[in-house]
Amino acid sequence: MERRRFLRISVSLPLKFKKIRYVTKEGSISKDLNIQGIRFLSQEFLPVSTNIKVEIKLHKDKEPLRFIAKTLWIKSRGENLYEVGAKIIEISKEDVKILSELNFKDI
Repeated sequence: MERRRFLRISVSLPLKFKKIRYVTKEGSISKDLNIQGIRFLSQEFLPVSTNIKVEIKLHKDKEPLRFIAKTLWIKSRGENLYEVGAKIIEISKEDVKILSELNFKDI
């Protein structure tokens, strides 16, 4: 039984993430997203409970969404490819509003 309070929208968007306290950023693609969390692909193994800074470009003419998330689970999807589920733990009020009002058909 699904326990989410908010519908996850299936969306494939480019995103960047980096582990907190690390310098390098990794490029990735989102799988789905809502105001509570995100699922994405990563070429880097991210242990559960890793805090990451995420940046998602929704529109080429607008600033990206930025938030901090904590990894909840990770699954291997092949050699050097992982599917990651993360919970959003810190996000600005402006970005929550954008996410909650977003019509993914326009992306």
